[in-house]
Formats: sequence, C-alpha cells, structure tokens
Amino acid sequence: MSDHEYHFYLKAVRSYKIARNFTLLFMAFTIGSLITTFFGFPCIANVFSATVFFITGQIAKDSVIQSNGNMMLANCGLGLFIFIGIVVLSLFFIFFKLSRKKRWAYIGLIVLFSFDLLVVLLLEISFTSYIFDIILHVISLVLLVKGVINSKTLEDDFDDGVATTEADVTEIYNILKQREKTQS
Repeated sequence: MSDHEYHFYLKAVRSYKIARNFTLLFMAFTIGSLITTFFGFPCIANVFSATVFFITGQIAKDSVIQSNGNMMLANCGLGLFIFIGIVVLSLFFIFFKLSRKKRWAYIGLIVLFSFDLLVVLLLEISFTSYIFDIILHVISLVLLVKGVINSKTLEDDFDDGVATTEADVTEIYNILKQREKTQS
C-alpha cells in the first residue's frame, strides 16, 4: 500500500464517519426540538417529519378539546401522533445503527433524509423561515452520498467493509510497510 493509497483509505473512512456523526447530531437536534416543542418553542434543524407528527398531535388535541371537550379522545389522538413520530425517528436511529456495518442501511438513510427534505419543502408555507433546516438537510444528503461512494471503496478493499476504522487502515499500512522494509 502506497502512501497515496493509505491517505485515500483514511479519507474514505473519515468521510463515512463524518456523515454518520452528522446524522447522529441531526437526531439529537430532533430530540431537543421535540422537547422544546411541548413548551411552545419549536426548533429547526431536525428530522422534520417526526416533529410534524408531534406538532400535529398537539394541534389535534387542542382542536378536539375546543370542539367537544372529550379529553380521552384528545389524549388518544395526541398519543397516536406521538407514537407515529417516535416510529419515524426510530427508523432513522435503526438505519443509523445498522449503517455502522451495513452499506445498504447507509443508503436507507439517504432515502429517509430525502423523504424528510421533501416533507420540509411540501409543508413549509414560508420557505425563508426554514431555510436553515433545508440547508442542513442538503448538507446531510451531500455527506451521506459522499459516504456511500467511499463505502464502496471500503467494501471492495477491506474484509470489514464499512466497519473498517482508521486504526485498521493504519495497522495494515504499517504491516505492509514493515514487510516492504524486510524484503528490501
């Protein structure tokens, strides 16, 4: 393995890792947003589709209470929307966890983020109010696509595939360099 190849593989591992970390950060923003939403301060930069279900649940609960005062029905509706929002966020988390070792899960994250961006674009009345959210979704998609491209390299050249770490690449590089020195 040449120095050029070594740096190429390190770059591939880092690219994959950066996109995964950005995804994790995005999910953390979502959880923070969901918590602040219940206090009346919705946040941006989140898994928008999950947040929409939480907010819709709050609106539906308030509407039911105002129209007929049935608290049980209102709370059931809220619970249903919260459950759906948790399922959506769980899908992101499951694909994130699986993407550590499975390339197809990484591709699944691209599909989920694309769907989420589509929800942002379709539901936003004021484009400028969520421009930061849209920009972060686009950055996520770019990072994820770069990660998928690099994951192909890792799968082709390493036994561990996308689970290959920087330490693995360095270890292989050092072993090959050591062999090269002993053979010369």
